[in-house]
Amino acid sequence: MNMMADIFWVQCPKCQGRWYCEGDMKGVSNVVCPFCLHDFPQEESLEKVK
Repeated sequence: MNMMADIFWVQCPKCQGRWYCEGDMKGVSNVVCPFCLHDFPQEESLEKVK
């Protein structure tokens, strides 16, 4: 039984802020940067989703 949560990294294309999201967020089309509040599609993230 795996008790660890899956996480992935996102990087804002506007301010280059970097943060992680839990695996259950994977598949959500848009994300909001917690640093500059820029709303953008996950596909525009500067860091590849892992």
